[in-house]
Amino acid sequence: MNSSPLYLKIRDRLLSDIATGTFQNGSFIPTERELSELFQVSRKTIRSALAELEEQGVLTRVQGRGTQITYNTVGVSAPMDLIALVASAQSPFFREFYSCFEEEAEKHDSLVIFKEDSRGRLFRKEGLLQRFFRKGVRNLVVWPYNFEIDLEMIDRARGLGMNVVFFDEEVETESADALLLDNRESMSRLCSGMLAKRIPKSKILYLTFSDVSLRAVRERTDVFTQKIGGRCLEIPFAFQLNGELESALSGLRKELPRGVICATAELAIALRELLLKWGIPKGKVAIACIDDLPGMDSLGITRIAQPMKKFARLAYELLKKQNESGSEWKAQVYRLKGKLLKG
Repeated sequence: MNSSPLYLKIRDRLLSDIATGTFQNGSFIPTERELSELFQVSRKTIRSALAELEEQGVLTRVQGRGTQITYNTVGVSAPMDLIALVASAQSPFFREFYSCFEEEAEKHDSLVIFKEDSRGRLFRKEGLLQRFFRKGVRNLVVWPYNFEIDLEMIDRARGLGMNVVFFDEEVETESADALLLDNRESMSRLCSGMLAKRIPKSKILYLTFSDVSLRAVRERTDVFTQKIGGRCLEIPFAFQLNGELESALSGLRKELPRGVICATAELAIALRELLLKWGIPKGKVAIACIDDLPGMDSLGITRIAQPMKKFARLAYELLKKQNESGSEWKAQVYRLKGKLLKG
């Protein structure tokens, strides 16, 4: 049975209405008298609930006009005891980041709460942000690899008093910092490396996913087009590549490329395994990609390894900076260089 004081239940109900957009930023909520009648409680109880939200920066009293919803747009000073991490769990790439981030959080006695969002629906699910808020979670790291980002929801998260960092993707919002690999620099190095092998541009293939709209993936494609301008083959997105790749590449058996640059490590591994299945030795087709996964050395794949420990450390530091900067905080994008590993 929920034994919370009545005014906290009213506070949470108002938070729910704000988080779901019932009350928009800048709008005025009903008067104390109207809220008292709506919730069938005393005006003293309403006053206590509103005072809580005022203290948390969610509401502002406007002389002569009433109580207004005022989203936070600055860094929020709050405990970092709990950090929520929202992401897709299937990818080995993310599991490495999660492990490094959890290790970094442990150093500071912070507990990481993981929420899986494999279908991109979690931020659209009613109640998530207010549940975070109610449980005292004020710090959020998001890996939006395979779902569309609800920027309005992120604005609400900031507005309700949460500090937010996006990992592995640049996001057009003033409500969160973004931390990612320098994709243009990384792809440029892979292209230069392929050309240094004296492979004609016409014999270099780019392999990517057809239905991933993330800016990071688009940047990689753009650089390949600028540097190589060769063939680009797209296949439907899947974390587990089963028959899709063999079906998509079946036409290459008659005229193999001499070099293939892959947008992700999963594609590179699947491609090499497919070529070996066809009896094509590693030295016949050079493969390069962004990201590093176990077993790639033995497959002879050149890749850019993302600096996971640096990412984890910086993600934590950015949350801490948001907590400490207050009104001086402004959203920024941080790009780190990866390490070239030759297969």
